[in-house]
Amino acid sequence: MNTLSYKEYQASVEFDDGTLFVKVLHLDDLLIGECDAARDASKVLEDLVEAYLADCAEAGREPSKPFKGSFNVRIPPELH
Repeated sequence: MNTLSYKEYQASVEFDDGTLFVKVLHLDDLLIGECDAARDASKVLEDLVEAYLADCAEAGREPSKPFKGSFNVRIPPELH
């Protein structure tokens, strides 16, 4: 699996039955696009993300944020 990134969103690029599928990862929402050539995959990701952000803005809802991979824990100063 190959990955691409755009505006903090990450996507996988997978080949199946002659078509490349671009799927945005780590979201509660499902965003998938397709293209015929690898050179077009980045543009498909950009279009998916921009359309998603525009749709969320139009609907008045906060878009899902991709996972950051960090885990923050607050501890009392005595444990520092």
